Amino acid sequence: MRKLLLIIVFFLLWGLTASAQETIELTGEWEYSVGDSTHYNDYVALPGTVPTNDVVWFRKSVYVPQKWEKQRITLFLERPLGETTVFVNGQEAGRQVSRSIPHQFVISDYIVPGQRNKIVVCATKGIVGLMGLKAQSRRLYVDKWTMTPDLQAGLVRVKVNVDGTSRVLEEYVAFCDIWRVGHEDEMPASLGFYLSGKQSSMEIMLGREVYLWDEFRPRLYKIDLSIGNDVQEKVFGMRTFSVKDGCLRINDCPIWLHGMVEDGSRFSDVGYPPMDEASWTDIFKKCEEYGLNYMRFRGYCPPEAAFAAADQIGFYLQPDSCGEEEMREIMEYYGHHPSLMMLTPYGAVSQGIQELGPWPTFPDSKEVRDRLNDNGMARQAELFMMASGQQQTLRYKDEIERNLRDSDKAGFLLPPFTPYVKADEWREFCSPVVALAKFPKYVYANKDSLIVPLEVYNAMYGELQNARNLYYVSDDSMKVVTGGVLSVGSIPVAKNVEAGTIRLSLEKIKKPSKLTLFVAVAGKLKNQWDFWVYPTDSVETLETDVPQDILVTDTLNAQALDKLKKGGKVLVTAQGKVSQGGREALGTYIEQSHPLFKYDFPTDTWANRNWQELLGEAQAMDLTTLPKDYLSPIQPIDDPETCRKLGMLVEANVLKGKLLVTSMDISTNLDHRLVARQMRKAILAYMQSDDFKPSITLQPETVNSLITK
Repeated sequence: MRKLLLIIVFFLLWGLTASAQETIELTGEWEYSVGDSTHYNDYVALPGTVPTNDVVWFRKSVYVPQKWEKQRITLFLERPLGETTVFVNGQEAGRQVSRSIPHQFVISDYIVPGQRNKIVVCATKGIVGLMGLKAQSRRLYVDKWTMTPDLQAGLVRVKVNVDGTSRVLEEYVAFCDIWRVGHEDEMPASLGFYLSGKQSSMEIMLGREVYLWDEFRPRLYKIDLSIGNDVQEKVFGMRTFSVKDGCLRINDCPIWLHGMVEDGSRFSDVGYPPMDEASWTDIFKKCEEYGLNYMRFRGYCPPEAAFAAADQIGFYLQPDSCGEEEMREIMEYYGHHPSLMMLTPYGAVSQGIQELGPWPTFPDSKEVRDRLNDNGMARQAELFMMASGQQQTLRYKDEIERNLRDSDKAGFLLPPFTPYVKADEWREFCSPVVALAKFPKYVYANKDSLIVPLEVYNAMYGELQNARNLYYVSDDSMKVVTGGVLSVGSIPVAKNVEAGTIRLSLEKIKKPSKLTLFVAVAGKLKNQWDFWVYPTDSVETLETDVPQDILVTDTLNAQALDKLKKGGKVLVTAQGKVSQGGREALGTYIEQSHPLFKYDFPTDTWANRNWQELLGEAQAMDLTTLPKDYLSPIQPIDDPETCRKLGMLVEANVLKGKLLVTSMDISTNLDHRLVARQMRKAILAYMQSDDFKPSITLQPETVNSLITK
């Protein structure tokens, strides 16, 4: 009873006697010197860096007040960019090497209070983040403290290491108050206890209802620890993270990770990650907009600001570490953050998390634009960028959807990249709830039937009850062809939840068409897939489908030259005969407005799935020798290092006739290649029409240089 009364008295006095640590900020101007020399002849603003690969000496004169004479003084450097050695008033005060946690040096024995003190830090490149001196009572101070949640017991275990000159630590009482963040008006969970020596522990009950943290409900607690005049605080979350039956679980609920690798490349212009919470909040919110919930830091551990931002948003983080010692340091320093979900040795791959891509896109830079301009493609930069971006999106869509269907996968990791579609479009296939269509193929004859089983991936925090799952099919003009209800029912938290099968006869589609299947889960969460239908009545034998005024050949032979001399038309199908061409590196831009595509060949401005049959194995022609302003309507995008002008189709006036050359295969196995057959038909119809008006004139030798091996 006496002990309880004493604790109550201390609680009453705590508000009057406790005070936070005093600090002196060290940001601002520092002298510096590079290399082995310490001739300080320049200044730099810290936090910041110096552009050198050598060591840098930083020096600053700091006034330390007289009242700090009996204090424990610590130099705090939040994120040195490498090893640091500290000197105070000419004496070496310590050396630290961690690249993951702040460097802290106890410099009380080297500081002279009441006067200016010279602080020198030898570091690599620079120091970023918070910098300062902090003072604690030498008599009693908190050295470090950690906390461990116990959800089953509904409590937090706090371990405290204290030290100081006081001989009788047991006379001191430690106090802890815990609040729910956002509910500071409520009574805190509180506990006071006598110290049992330099190491003490306590258990703090959190009440009947524990405030759990996860990506959907990022609920946090704040804890204040007060011992003597030393007051410290942390924000933490209550959650468990485990693996059960091969599935990751948070708070015993299944989760799947939608992640991105963060390797520091986005910060290459400054050389270090941001140290402020607002910047990380922007990064994680942008990731969330695109359906991501997880970030893997490859090769480094982010600063405290990243964990604090992720805690508040509900974002899972996985830093890298260099060995067991660094792992221990990271856990001790950042382990109270619920967003710190996994910690792995550098280079290790997390089991069950699939790394996707990379699928690069065409870059937009001055150097690349200059190369394009030199090769007669000054206006193509944005077109190439968007075409390659659309192809990138399709490739990631396919990979992500396969991952979401795979029950053995715990999630996926995207490489560092910039999406080229808006967030709402990306979230159609990358969200906590995704409709998944199991297309057996994407190109159909109208004698076929569309049979597509549908599944739902549900990674929300609970079952979707009474979900009404709908579908509709529209044509390229967004006219609805058909639609209806797939299923109605509850969708559990799981992969591979069956949602019905779409069955549709395609016989009424009489012309080549691009169609789109839309599926909506619970009436609003939609996904979509393009597919193509070609009528069987468009199939004609090779002997009868060629108009009499067009000669089809695979080389510019004597017969073809004679036809051109007489003013005729020649189609050269030069597949496999390109001499110095190349393959597309980053997709293909299609000039959708070209009159060729009016003749029943539906296309986008980029090589969507229907083009794979034509472009997959084809080699592009190098059109560098053609007139500078000439561009092929089917233009593979070359490597940005060379930016060659490539093409899969060239049309020109030759001699007195008209010539069209294509390196696409529109001749072989046409009974089984619907798209190639339709392209052949469209080309022949175009060449017969008044639209066939080549804009350039070429000599036969120039044509031969494009296609003759």
